Amino acid sequence: MEGEDKRIAFLQNVTLKTLKLKPDKWQKFIAGEETRILIGNFIEKSDINSLVISLNAASQLVCSLEFPQTIKNKAVYFIKKDKEVITKDNIKNVFIGDVANSPVDATIGAIEGIAYPLHTNKDNTRCWPRVVSDDVSRHAHKLKNEVFVVGGQIKGRTFLPLPANADALGDSECTYRLSHSIDSKLMHAFETVIIDWTHQVTEVLSKDSAQPILDGLNPLPRVEFDFWNNRLMNLECIYAQLMDPKVRKMAEIVENASSTYWPALKSIYKDINEGRTEARDIVLYLKPLQKILDEIDQLEYSQLPTYVGAVMHTVCLTWANSEHYSHPARIIVILQEICNLFIDMTRNFLGPEEVMKGLMGEIVEILGNIRMSIVTLVTLRETYDQCKVDMDKYFKNGNSKNWDFPSHLVFTRLDAFLQRLQTIEEVYAVSVELLKLEKVDIQGVRGSALGNMVFNIYEEFLNLIKIFAECKYDAIDTGNKSFDENFRKFQDQILDFERRLGTILCQAFDDCASTESAVKMLDMFGFILERPHIQNQISSKYKELVEMFSSELDRTKLVYDAQMAAVEACKGIPPIAKNMPHVAGQLNWAREVQDRIQIPMKHFKAIHHPYVL
Repeated sequence: MEGEDKRIAFLQNVTLKTLKLKPDKWQKFIAGEETRILIGNFIEKSDINSLVISLNAASQLVCSLEFPQTIKNKAVYFIKKDKEVITKDNIKNVFIGDVANSPVDATIGAIEGIAYPLHTNKDNTRCWPRVVSDDVSRHAHKLKNEVFVVGGQIKGRTFLPLPANADALGDSECTYRLSHSIDSKLMHAFETVIIDWTHQVTEVLSKDSAQPILDGLNPLPRVEFDFWNNRLMNLECIYAQLMDPKVRKMAEIVENASSTYWPALKSIYKDINEGRTEARDIVLYLKPLQKILDEIDQLEYSQLPTYVGAVMHTVCLTWANSEHYSHPARIIVILQEICNLFIDMTRNFLGPEEVMKGLMGEIVEILGNIRMSIVTLVTLRETYDQCKVDMDKYFKNGNSKNWDFPSHLVFTRLDAFLQRLQTIEEVYAVSVELLKLEKVDIQGVRGSALGNMVFNIYEEFLNLIKIFAECKYDAIDTGNKSFDENFRKFQDQILDFERRLGTILCQAFDDCASTESAVKMLDMFGFILERPHIQNQISSKYKELVEMFSSELDRTKLVYDAQMAAVEACKGIPPIAKNMPHVAGQLNWAREVQDRIQIPMKHFKAIHHPYVL
């Protein structure tokens, strides 16, 4: 490419100057093959009109033949006036410009640096009618102030616009003249900005940290901390503007003129000072709580219950010592946000998408996690109640302020979430019990038929919990009503299973030929005997079991008495099993009698029912 060096040198000089870079950046940039191809296409091809060079995230130069949709850093662009090949002679005819990474900042800069001076320069409006000139200047100043205020809002700050003649307030001679000779136009400008400032300050001070909760959101404590930190910095920013010499001169002029807006301006100073005092107090006393909550956010969930006491203790100290945070409306907000934090941590621990899938997998492990979560939330609730009782301990001067507000204002969401977890726990607990039906083996005349009936119930139960395990909704979300509907169906089906199992158990019990077999059968089904409807049906069988065992004891007594009578008849030599030594035979007989009593008794002790206690 003839003349390439001069053309590329031009691009280099403009890029380095605009982006304020060192030459080594360009050398590394131009060394890339892809870069040389793109720049060569821009120079040599007439149908390519634009070239954009910018810095990427790694602070390296990159180029594009089109304007990128997003620019994270400042960029420089080159656009041809006509569709032509660039030569060393027409290279300087290319349009050159830069693109700021922030369009808003660029717009503000253009308005303040170009549009405003252009429309307020008297040399530019000398030939215009005065009415037109004044109107254009007024609108230009209004636009500048609006852009100035918007720029502050984007940065999270409140910028107070100044009147059009604010620059003159910095001149002591002009200020002296203004303070002794006030015209209506000047006073109107001052009073106009005072009205604007009043609205701005009122808007800042009327903001409430509880607004996200009132909007139906579930903010975390970080929102509360950020609100007060930002509020303090914003109020300090406003205070610094009010203390500016120009503003204080304006206030002095307004006061000396006995303007009707002087009380409003004085009220602005007063409100900002009171707001700063309040925000400083709250930020100071929220810092310990913020520190401990930041630590909690990094903990393993299993460690969470041990930190609950420290969190509530710190909240109580804040309530007792902060002058401006010891109001129910304030403390309720942070308590609700702490509840939201615990709820979010619990959700992340259990996993909304995984919590019900455990029914078809690691059911015992998931059930343990659910119970740990319930214990954690109950601990938070109980610690709160204990803090209410012990609130007097946190006040040194004896003038204690109790938490007299209803607890449901704090725990409505937590209680609903806790109830949902307890419902899920019930599903898991029932599942753990009924899944054991797979290994049940019933003996007796109808043992096979009854066993098949139990297995059918087991298979039906598998299909029932499969509905939960394969659900697509968030089971932990208390606002989701699909879970409630499925749970009602689950309860109805479990009730049917219990009735059927109760009937099967009664039939199996009736088929037992001995006390030992009856006791073994009840022991085998011991994991479901506590179910209410099964217990109602089987309770009458316990009385029969006791009667059977009593009869067995009577028969054993008869055997014993017969043996003792035989001992006397045989002159101390009782009959024993064949082919056994004399002493061993007697010991074997005694052990058989003992087992006949103790083996059923051992199973009896495992049965918890009034008839067998």
